[in-house]
Amino acid sequence: MAKQPKKSVWTEPKKSVWRELWRESRKRKRISKCGERVKEQKKNILLSIFHRIFHRRIKEESCWSNLPNELLGLMASRLFGLDYSSFHNVCRTWRSGGNPFPLQISPCQYHVPVAQIPWLVYFEEEAHVLNVSHPLCKSNLIEISGLSDSRICCSKDGWLLIWQFSRRVFFLNPFNRTRIELPDFPREKWDYPSCRDMDVLLPALSFSSPPVSLDCVVFGISSSCDHDEAVSICIISRGEASWTIHNRRDNNNAFTLSNVNPIYHNGNFYCLGEGGDIGLLGIFDPHKDHWTIEYPTISFFVSIEDVSSFFVQCNGNLFLVFQGPMGKGVFVFVLDFDGMTWNLVQHLEDYMFFSSGQISLSAKTVPAFNEMGNKIYFPMFPLSCDGNSSGGDMSSCVFYSLSTEMYHSFGSSLSSRDISRMKILRNCAWVEPNFVIPSIKELIWAI
Repeated sequence: MAKQPKKSVWTEPKKSVWRELWRESRKRKRISKCGERVKEQKKNILLSIFHRIFHRRIKEESCWSNLPNELLGLMASRLFGLDYSSFHNVCRTWRSGGNPFPLQISPCQYHVPVAQIPWLVYFEEEAHVLNVSHPLCKSNLIEISGLSDSRICCSKDGWLLIWQFSRRVFFLNPFNRTRIELPDFPREKWDYPSCRDMDVLLPALSFSSPPVSLDCVVFGISSSCDHDEAVSICIISRGEASWTIHNRRDNNNAFTLSNVNPIYHNGNFYCLGEGGDIGLLGIFDPHKDHWTIEYPTISFFVSIEDVSSFFVQCNGNLFLVFQGPMGKGVFVFVLDFDGMTWNLVQHLEDYMFFSSGQISLSAKTVPAFNEMGNKIYFPMFPLSCDGNSSGGDMSSCVFYSLSTEMYHSFGSSLSSRDISRMKILRNCAWVEPNFVIPSIKELIWAI
C-alpha cells in the first residue's frame, strides 16, 4: 500500500480572516490620516489666531499714529520723566523716530519735542551716581551708578561727553543708558613736563554734533601752565582711532582759557578767555586747523572780578551771560559778528536760558511752559532754614528773572537778589531729552 504524502501544518486562512486583516489595515490608515488632519487643523487655527492678533496690533498702532499732532503734543506736555518715555514707546512709529511730536522746534535747532525742555544732570559728590531731574521737579527721575571719578564736560542732543581721570572719554545718553567709547586720551603727550598731574591741564572738551553722526568732531583745549602764548588743542573725528594733539599760537598773542566750556557755533569752536579784555574770544576752525584770537568790544561795563560766565547759543546768535559775585546782578550780551561787539540784552522775549559751567542751552517757551520765558535757570536749589535743600518734589531749581532782577523758584516763595542761601551743583550740565536707541553700528566710534 502506497504511502500518502503528509499534509502541511500551515493551512490557507479562510476568506473571512483576510477580510478582517484588510479592514484593520484600512482602519489604522484612517486613524493616521485623521491624526495628521487634526494636526493640520490645529496649525491652521494657530496661524489664524496669530494673523488676527497681528492685524489687530497693526490696526491699533495705526490708530495711535493717526492721532492729531496737537492732541499728542497736549498729552505729552503733561508728562515728565519715565512717563514720557513710556508714552514715547506706545507706538512703533514713535519709537523709530527721533522726534515723535514735531509740533515746534526751537530756532536754536535743538530737536526737542514740544513738551520737553532741557533737564539737569549732576553727580552726587560722594555716591558717584549720575542723577537726572526735570528743572520743575527736584526729585531724581533717573539714577545711573558706577561712574566714579567722572566729570561732565559737555552735552548736545541728549548726549553727555564724560571724562574719567583714568584717561577714558566716552559719550553717554542718560535716558536710554547707551554709551559710545572714544579712544583713550594720550595724557603722556598732553601734559607739560613741568606741570604733570595738574588737573588744570585737563582739556575743556566740546563736540560739534551728536556722536552718532558721521560729522561729529570732539575738540579739547587747555592753556599752558607756563603762561606762554601757546594753547594745546586736541581733536578727534568720528571714525578716527587716535587723538591729534598740537600747540597753536596767534601772532604771539597770549590766551588764557577761562572756566567756560568751549561752544560750537557756525562751524567753529569758540573759547572764552580771561584776564584783561572782557569777552576775549579764541576761535578754532576744525576744517582748516586754524586758531585765531578776537578782541570784541563791550557796550556795557562789567566788573570781571569773581564773576561767573556762561556761553549760550540761541536763535543763530552767540550770547554771553555774566553773573556777579554771590549772584548779585546778571547781565546778558549778544555778539555782533560784523562789528565784533558784545551788545547788552535787556529782555529774552519768549526764550529761556539754562546755564551751567559745563554747557548752557536755550529753548523757546511753549504753551505748557509759557511762564518760564525771559528767565535764566541755574543748577542750584533753595536751602531751608537748617541748611538743607528744601523738601517737596515740586521744589524746582532756581532761576533769575530779567523782569524782576531777582532769583525765584517755582513751588516756593523764594525772592532773593543773591545766591547766599542756595545749594549750588558743580559737576553738572543741562541736556535735552533723547530716548532714541542707536543702532549697534552707530555705537562704534572707529569702524
